[in-house]
Amino acid sequence: MVLSRGGLRLCKGPPAPKGGISWETIGFGLRKDSQMARAVWADGRWGEVEVTPYGPLPMEPGATALNYGQSLFEGMKATRTSKGRVALFRPGKNAQRMQAGGRRFLMPALPSSLFLDTVRHCVVANGELIPPHGKGSLYLRPLYFGSGAGLGVAPSTEYTFVTFGSPVGGYFTPGSGRGARMKLELSHQRAAPKGVGYVKAAGNYAPC
Repeated sequence: MVLSRGGLRLCKGPPAPKGGISWETIGFGLRKDSQMARAVWADGRWGEVEVTPYGPLPMEPGATALNYGQSLFEGMKATRTSKGRVALFRPGKNAQRMQAGGRRFLMPALPSSLFLDTVRHCVVANGELIPPHGKGSLYLRPLYFGSGAGLGVAPSTEYTFVTFGSPVGGYFTPGSGRGARMKLELSHQRAAPKGVGYVKAAGNYAPC
């Protein structure tokens, strides 16, 4: 993976798109026959990145992500270019936003190098699931959350950073004439002054 002009990160020589998939009709949804990349923070340091098949993550009921909402996420896309490469748009900016969220939620520093390396592992492991040029992208979902168990209100003793991916088409079906339905909400606000609306916290999206 190299850094090119315009802030795109490129992966040279990806495998051809997987056969047997109707890329024109994949839509926007979760496909589970993929790989995910994960790193765990424990005992004051980050472990190595591991690539495993997509599946359940071990978590106790006392995890701070479940009890106190100590959870962040990002959304990114890896797209196959007309030259046969794979490009991600400004992934360093996603890393910076997740770092800002970590500081706000008193989570250990997530180095940009670890963020980018985990994303890279996920893209490489799912190379066959990147749609052909012009027919979609590999949607990437980095997650950073408190996975350690505890009862009192305190930072977690363990944290998990995981990135999984799923091939997607357009959010709306081409030619359907369907757009986004909008609602003007007056009874509450998601981004309250001095709150956490400026970070991509999982709980910010719960009312949507």
